[in-house]
Amino acid sequence: MNSPIEGAQWLSSSVGQHTKDLIATFYELADSREPDAGTRMATEIFTKDAIWITANGTFKGFSEISKSRDNAWSVVKSRKHHILRVFLGNDERSELSILGTGEIEFKNGEKISSPFACYIKLDSLHSTADARISFMQVIAAPAKQYGSVCSGDLVTQDAERRFSFRLDV
Repeated sequence: MNSPIEGAQWLSSSVGQHTKDLIATFYELADSREPDAGTRMATEIFTKDAIWITANGTFKGFSEISKSRDNAWSVVKSRKHHILRVFLGNDERSELSILGTGEIEFKNGEKISSPFACYIKLDSLHSTADARISFMQVIAAPAKQYGSVCSGDLVTQDAERRFSFRLDV
Protein backbone atom coordinates (compact mmCIF):
# COMPACT_ATOMS: atom_id res chain seq x y z
CA MET A 1 0.00 0.00 0.00
CA ASN A 2 1.39 3.40 -0.99
CA SER A 3 1.51 6.08 1.66
CA PRO A 4 -0.87 9.02 1.12
CA ILE A 5 2.13 11.37 1.40
CA GLU A 6 4.35 9.48 -1.06
CA GLY A 7 5.57 11.99 -3.65
CA ALA A 8 4.19 14.99 -1.75
CA GLN A 9 6.10 18.25 -1.94
CA TRP A 10 6.87 19.58 1.54
CA LEU A 11 7.46 23.26 0.88
CA SER A 12 9.34 23.88 4.11
CA SER A 13 12.30 22.14 5.66
CA SER A 14 10.83 22.92 9.10
CA VAL A 15 8.26 20.12 8.86
CA GLY A 16 9.70 17.29 10.95
CA GLN A 17 9.34 13.57 10.29
CA HIS A 18 6.89 13.14 13.17
CA THR A 19 4.56 15.72 11.60
CA LYS A 20 4.84 13.99 8.22
CA ASP A 21 4.07 10.64 9.88
CA LEU A 22 1.10 12.18 11.72
CA ILE A 23 -0.37 13.48 8.44
CA ALA A 24 0.25 10.14 6.71
CA THR A 25 -1.41 8.22 9.55
CA PHE A 26 -4.42 10.54 9.52
CA TYR A 27 -5.06 9.91 5.82
CA GLU A 28 -4.40 6.18 6.17
CA LEU A 29 -7.07 6.08 8.88
CA ALA A 30 -9.44 8.21 6.78
CA ASP A 31 -9.08 5.63 3.99
CA SER A 32 -9.35 2.63 6.34
CA ARG A 33 -12.44 0.46 6.71
CA GLU A 34 -11.23 -0.75 10.12
CA PRO A 35 -13.94 -0.28 12.79
CA ASP A 36 -11.48 1.39 15.19
CA ALA A 37 -10.34 4.09 12.70
CA GLY A 38 -12.32 6.85 14.44
CA THR A 39 -11.07 5.89 17.88
CA ARG A 40 -7.50 5.75 16.58
CA MET A 41 -7.92 9.23 15.05
CA ALA A 42 -9.15 10.55 18.39
CA THR A 43 -6.27 8.99 20.34
CA GLU A 44 -3.33 9.06 17.90
CA ILE A 45 -3.98 12.11 15.70
CA PHE A 46 -6.07 14.76 17.46
CA THR A 47 -5.81 16.51 20.82
CA LYS A 48 -8.60 15.55 23.23
CA ASP A 49 -10.33 18.92 22.66
CA ALA A 50 -9.65 19.18 18.90
CA ILE A 51 -12.09 20.54 16.33
CA TRP A 52 -12.36 18.80 12.95
CA ILE A 53 -14.53 20.42 10.26
CA THR A 54 -15.47 18.30 7.24
CA ALA A 55 -18.07 18.40 4.47
CA ASN A 56 -20.09 15.94 6.58
CA GLY A 57 -20.09 17.99 9.76
CA THR A 58 -18.05 19.36 12.63
CA PHE A 59 -16.60 17.01 15.23
CA LYS A 60 -15.48 18.43 18.58
CA GLY A 61 -13.45 16.55 21.13
CA PHE A 62 -12.52 12.95 21.73
CA SER A 63 -16.05 11.49 21.81
CA GLU A 64 -17.28 13.05 18.56
CA ILE A 65 -14.05 12.38 16.65
CA SER A 66 -14.12 8.76 17.87
CA LYS A 67 -17.56 8.35 16.28
CA SER A 68 -16.78 10.38 13.14
CA ARG A 69 -16.10 7.29 11.02
CA ASP A 70 -19.23 5.36 12.06
CA ASN A 71 -21.08 6.07 8.78
CA ALA A 72 -18.07 6.75 6.56
CA TRP A 73 -18.66 3.61 4.51
CA SER A 74 -22.45 3.60 4.19
CA VAL A 75 -22.33 4.55 0.48
CA VAL A 76 -18.58 4.39 -0.17
CA LYS A 77 -16.80 1.23 -1.39
CA SER A 78 -13.25 2.63 -1.35
CA ARG A 79 -11.45 5.90 -0.63
CA LYS A 80 -7.85 6.96 -1.30
CA HIS A 81 -6.27 10.32 -0.49
CA HIS A 82 -3.13 11.59 -2.23
CA ILE A 83 -1.25 14.54 -0.73
CA LEU A 84 0.34 16.74 -3.39
CA ARG A 85 1.74 19.76 -1.55
CA VAL A 86 2.11 20.83 2.06
CA PHE A 87 2.70 24.48 2.97
CA LEU A 88 3.85 25.69 6.38
CA GLY A 89 2.27 28.93 7.71
CA ASN A 90 5.74 30.13 8.68
CA ASP A 91 8.67 28.59 10.48
CA GLU A 92 7.45 29.64 13.93
CA ARG A 93 3.74 28.83 13.76
CA SER A 94 2.38 25.33 13.85
CA GLU A 95 0.01 25.69 10.90
CA LEU A 96 -0.09 23.68 7.69
CA SER A 97 -2.09 23.93 4.49
CA ILE A 98 -2.44 20.80 2.38
CA LEU A 99 -3.47 20.36 -1.25
CA GLY A 100 -4.42 16.91 -2.44
CA THR A 101 -6.86 14.73 -4.31
CA GLY A 102 -9.36 12.22 -3.09
CA GLU A 103 -10.45 9.22 -5.13
CA ILE A 104 -13.73 7.66 -4.10
CA GLU A 105 -15.56 4.66 -5.47
CA PHE A 106 -19.19 4.45 -4.41
CA LYS A 107 -21.15 1.26 -3.87
CA ASN A 108 -23.30 2.16 -6.91
CA GLY A 109 -20.16 1.91 -9.11
CA GLU A 110 -19.63 5.64 -9.61
CA LYS A 111 -16.03 6.85 -9.21
CA ILE A 112 -14.83 10.39 -8.62
CA SER A 113 -11.52 12.13 -8.16
CA SER A 114 -11.68 15.57 -6.63
CA PRO A 115 -9.21 18.13 -5.30
CA PHE A 116 -9.29 19.15 -1.67
CA ALA A 117 -7.52 21.58 0.61
CA CYS A 118 -6.97 21.24 4.32
CA TYR A 119 -5.95 23.72 7.00
CA ILE A 120 -4.33 22.24 10.12
CA LYS A 121 -3.19 23.67 13.45
CA LEU A 122 -0.84 21.49 15.46
CA ASP A 123 -0.31 21.81 19.19
CA SER A 124 3.43 21.76 18.40
CA LEU A 125 5.50 21.84 15.23
CA HIS A 126 8.54 20.35 16.90
CA SER A 127 9.51 16.78 16.10
CA THR A 128 8.19 15.39 19.36
CA ALA A 129 6.24 12.16 19.34
CA ASP A 130 3.35 13.73 21.26
CA ALA A 131 2.42 16.49 18.77
CA ARG A 132 -1.24 16.30 17.75
CA ILE A 133 -3.73 18.15 15.55
CA SER A 134 -5.79 20.68 17.52
CA PHE A 135 -7.80 22.04 14.57
CA MET A 136 -8.47 20.75 11.07
CA GLN A 137 -10.74 22.12 8.35
CA VAL A 138 -11.20 20.22 5.10
CA ILE A 139 -12.44 22.02 2.00
CA ALA A 140 -13.43 19.67 -0.79
CA ALA A 141 -14.18 20.91 -4.29
CA PRO A 142 -17.51 19.77 -5.73
CA ALA A 143 -16.66 16.48 -7.45
CA LYS A 144 -19.17 16.88 -10.30
CA GLN A 145 -17.33 20.02 -11.40
CA TYR A 146 -14.16 18.05 -12.11
CA GLY A 147 -15.43 14.91 -13.79
CA SER A 148 -14.11 11.51 -12.89
CA VAL A 149 -10.38 11.89 -13.58
CA CYS A 150 -8.05 14.64 -12.38
CA SER A 151 -4.35 15.03 -13.14
CA GLY A 152 -2.22 15.78 -10.06
CA ASP A 153 -0.51 18.82 -11.60
CA LEU A 154 -3.76 20.23 -12.97
CA VAL A 155 -5.56 19.63 -9.70
CA THR A 156 -2.82 21.36 -7.74
CA GLN A 157 -2.78 24.39 -10.04
CA ASP A 158 -6.57 24.60 -9.96
CA ALA A 159 -6.71 24.17 -6.18
CA GLU A 160 -4.10 26.89 -5.68
CA ARG A 161 -6.32 29.25 -7.67
CA ARG A 162 -9.55 28.26 -5.91
CA PHE A 163 -8.55 27.86 -2.26
CA SER A 164 -7.16 30.41 0.14
CA PHE A 165 -6.69 30.12 3.89
CA ARG A 166 -6.87 32.49 6.79
CA LEU A 167 -3.81 31.64 8.83
CA ASP A 168 -4.99 33.60 11.86
CA VAL A 169 -7.83 31.22 12.81
